[in-house]
Amino acid sequence: MQGCVGFLLLSSCERPSLTHSPAALTDGLLLAKLINDSVPDTIDERVLNKASKAKAPSAMPSAKSKATLNNFQMTENNNLVITSAKSLGLSVVNIGATDLNEGREHLILGLIWQIIRRGLLAKIDIKLHPELYRLLEDDETLEQFLRLPPDQILLRWFNYHLKAANWPKRCVESRPERARTTPR
Repeated sequence: MQGCVGFLLLSSCERPSLTHSPAALTDGLLLAKLINDSVPDTIDERVLNKASKAKAPSAMPSAKSKATLNNFQMTENNNLVITSAKSLGLSVVNIGATDLNEGREHLILGLIWQIIRRGLLAKIDIKLHPELYRLLEDDETLEQFLRLPPDQILLRWFNYHLKAANWPKRCVESRPERARTTPR
Protein backbone atom coordinates (compact mmCIF):
# COMPACT_ATOMS: atom_id res chain seq x y z
CA MET A 1 0.00 0.00 0.00
CA GLN A 2 2.92 2.35 0.60
CA GLY A 3 3.71 2.58 -3.11
CA CYS A 4 0.20 3.69 -4.06
CA VAL A 5 -0.06 6.10 -1.15
CA GLY A 6 3.32 7.58 -2.01
CA PHE A 7 2.18 8.19 -5.55
CA LEU A 8 -1.02 9.85 -4.40
CA LEU A 9 0.76 12.17 -1.98
CA LEU A 10 2.93 13.82 -4.58
CA SER A 11 4.31 16.65 -2.47
CA SER A 12 4.45 17.19 1.26
CA CYS A 13 4.53 20.97 0.72
CA GLU A 14 1.17 21.26 -0.99
CA ARG A 15 -2.30 19.80 -0.64
CA PRO A 16 -2.61 16.59 -2.66
CA SER A 17 -4.55 17.37 -5.77
CA LEU A 18 -5.77 15.31 -8.67
CA THR A 19 -4.86 18.14 -11.02
CA HIS A 20 -1.25 16.93 -11.01
CA SER A 21 -2.05 13.74 -12.85
CA PRO A 22 -5.77 13.23 -13.42
CA ALA A 23 -5.28 10.44 -15.98
CA ALA A 24 -3.50 8.35 -13.35
CA LEU A 25 -6.73 8.17 -11.34
CA THR A 26 -9.49 8.55 -13.89
CA ASP A 27 -8.69 5.39 -15.85
CA GLY A 28 -9.36 3.21 -12.78
CA LEU A 29 -6.02 1.38 -12.85
CA LEU A 30 -4.46 3.06 -9.81
CA LEU A 31 -7.68 2.80 -7.81
CA ALA A 32 -7.84 -0.93 -8.65
CA LYS A 33 -4.24 -1.38 -7.49
CA LEU A 34 -5.03 0.52 -4.30
CA ILE A 35 -8.00 -1.77 -3.62
CA ASN A 36 -5.81 -4.83 -4.20
CA ASP A 37 -3.15 -3.42 -1.86
CA SER A 38 -5.82 -2.87 0.76
CA VAL A 39 -7.53 -6.26 0.38
CA PRO A 40 -5.43 -8.62 -1.77
CA ASP A 41 -7.02 -10.39 -4.74
CA THR A 42 -10.21 -8.31 -4.69
CA ILE A 43 -9.84 -7.39 -8.35
CA ASP A 44 -8.43 -9.77 -10.92
CA GLU A 45 -6.02 -7.44 -12.70
CA ARG A 46 -6.25 -9.50 -15.88
CA VAL A 47 -9.75 -8.14 -16.53
CA LEU A 48 -8.66 -4.51 -16.31
CA ASN A 49 -8.29 -2.57 -19.53
CA LYS A 50 -4.71 -1.44 -19.80
CA ALA A 51 -3.39 1.08 -22.26
CA SER A 52 -1.49 -0.24 -25.22
CA LYS A 53 0.98 2.03 -26.87
CA ALA A 54 -0.15 3.13 -30.29
CA LYS A 55 2.69 3.06 -32.74
CA ALA A 56 3.39 6.11 -34.82
CA PRO A 57 2.91 5.69 -38.56
CA SER A 58 6.15 4.88 -40.37
CA ALA A 59 5.88 8.14 -42.32
CA MET A 60 6.23 10.02 -39.03
CA PRO A 61 9.13 8.37 -37.20
CA SER A 62 9.60 11.30 -34.81
CA ALA A 63 6.03 11.17 -33.47
CA LYS A 64 5.88 9.89 -29.89
CA SER A 65 3.62 7.01 -28.97
CA LYS A 66 1.05 7.68 -26.29
CA ALA A 67 -0.71 5.09 -24.15
CA THR A 68 -4.35 5.94 -23.52
CA LEU A 69 -7.63 4.25 -22.80
CA ASN A 70 -10.84 5.28 -24.49
CA ASN A 71 -13.87 6.36 -22.44
CA PHE A 72 -15.55 2.95 -22.72
CA GLN A 73 -12.48 1.16 -21.32
CA MET A 74 -12.11 3.70 -18.50
CA THR A 75 -15.80 3.29 -17.65
CA GLU A 76 -15.40 -0.51 -17.51
CA ASN A 77 -12.41 -0.17 -15.16
CA ASN A 78 -14.19 2.34 -12.95
CA ASN A 79 -17.35 0.20 -12.77
CA LEU A 80 -15.15 -2.66 -11.60
CA VAL A 81 -13.56 -0.38 -8.97
CA ILE A 82 -16.96 0.77 -7.70
CA THR A 83 -18.36 -2.77 -7.60
CA SER A 84 -15.28 -3.99 -5.73
CA ALA A 85 -15.50 -1.09 -3.28
CA LYS A 86 -19.15 -1.98 -2.61
CA SER A 87 -18.20 -5.61 -2.02
CA LEU A 88 -15.68 -4.47 0.60
CA GLY A 89 -18.41 -2.59 2.44
CA LEU A 90 -17.26 0.88 1.44
CA SER A 91 -19.81 3.64 0.95
CA VAL A 92 -20.10 4.45 -2.73
CA VAL A 93 -23.47 6.21 -2.63
CA ASN A 94 -23.72 8.74 -5.47
CA ILE A 95 -20.38 7.71 -6.96
CA GLY A 96 -20.51 6.44 -10.51
CA ALA A 97 -17.98 5.55 -13.16
CA THR A 98 -18.68 8.87 -14.86
CA ASP A 99 -17.65 10.72 -11.70
CA LEU A 100 -14.34 8.89 -11.67
CA ASN A 101 -13.86 9.39 -15.42
CA GLU A 102 -14.41 13.12 -15.03
CA GLY A 103 -11.98 13.30 -12.10
CA ARG A 104 -14.38 14.66 -9.49
CA GLU A 105 -11.80 15.26 -6.83
CA HIS A 106 -13.96 15.20 -3.70
CA LEU A 107 -15.52 11.85 -4.66
CA ILE A 108 -12.22 10.25 -5.67
CA LEU A 109 -10.44 11.44 -2.51
CA GLY A 110 -13.34 10.18 -0.38
CA LEU A 111 -13.11 6.79 -2.04
CA ILE A 112 -9.32 6.71 -1.62
CA TRP A 113 -9.68 7.59 2.05
CA GLN A 114 -12.11 4.70 2.59
CA ILE A 115 -9.88 2.22 0.74
CA ILE A 116 -6.79 3.20 2.74
CA ARG A 117 -8.73 3.14 6.02
CA ARG A 118 -10.05 -0.34 5.21
CA GLY A 119 -6.57 -1.60 4.45
CA LEU A 120 -4.99 -0.13 7.56
CA LEU A 121 -7.72 -1.26 9.95
CA ALA A 122 -7.53 -4.78 8.50
CA LYS A 123 -3.98 -5.00 9.80
CA ILE A 124 -5.11 -4.45 13.40
CA ASP A 125 -5.32 -8.06 14.47
CA ILE A 126 -3.99 -9.86 17.52
CA LYS A 127 -2.72 -12.67 15.28
CA LEU A 128 -0.56 -10.21 13.37
CA HIS A 129 0.35 -8.16 16.45
CA PRO A 130 0.35 -10.30 19.59
CA GLU A 131 1.59 -7.32 21.62
CA LEU A 132 -1.97 -5.96 21.51
CA TYR A 133 -2.74 -8.10 24.56
CA ARG A 134 -1.29 -5.19 26.60
CA LEU A 135 -4.39 -3.19 25.73
CA LEU A 136 -6.71 -5.46 27.70
CA GLU A 137 -8.39 -3.68 30.57
CA ASP A 138 -8.29 -5.13 34.08
CA ASP A 139 -11.69 -6.82 34.01
CA GLU A 140 -11.67 -7.78 30.32
CA THR A 141 -11.11 -11.21 28.80
CA LEU A 142 -9.30 -11.86 25.54
CA GLU A 143 -12.57 -12.98 23.93
CA GLN A 144 -14.21 -9.67 24.79
CA PHE A 145 -11.21 -7.78 23.46
CA LEU A 146 -11.27 -9.71 20.17
CA ARG A 147 -14.90 -8.70 19.64
CA LEU A 148 -13.97 -5.01 19.55
CA PRO A 149 -13.95 -3.37 16.11
CA PRO A 150 -10.50 -2.40 14.80
CA ASP A 151 -11.11 1.33 15.18
CA GLN A 152 -11.86 0.83 18.89
CA ILE A 153 -8.65 -1.17 19.29
CA LEU A 154 -6.76 1.64 17.54
CA LEU A 155 -8.33 4.18 19.89
CA ARG A 156 -7.36 2.06 22.88
CA TRP A 157 -3.80 1.79 21.54
CA PHE A 158 -3.66 5.58 21.15
CA ASN A 159 -4.86 6.12 24.73
CA TYR A 160 -2.44 3.46 26.01
CA HIS A 161 0.44 5.48 24.61
CA LEU A 162 -0.98 8.74 25.97
CA LYS A 163 -1.10 7.14 29.40
CA ALA A 164 2.44 5.74 29.04
CA ALA A 165 3.67 9.26 28.20
CA ASN A 166 1.91 10.62 31.33
CA TRP A 167 -0.32 12.79 29.18
CA PRO A 168 -3.30 14.02 31.24
CA LYS A 169 -5.94 13.66 28.51
CA ARG A 170 -7.49 10.72 26.65
CA CYS A 171 -9.24 10.53 23.29
CA VAL A 172 -12.81 9.29 23.69
CA GLU A 173 -14.02 9.15 20.06
CA SER A 174 -12.58 7.08 17.24
CA ARG A 175 -13.84 9.31 14.41
CA PRO A 176 -11.53 12.27 13.75
CA GLU A 177 -14.38 14.69 13.02
CA ARG A 178 -15.96 13.91 16.41
CA ALA A 179 -12.78 13.29 18.42
CA ARG A 180 -12.54 15.05 21.72
CA THR A 181 -10.31 14.60 24.68
CA THR A 182 -11.12 14.30 28.34
CA PRO A 183 -8.83 14.81 31.30
CA ARG A 184 -8.03 11.69 33.30
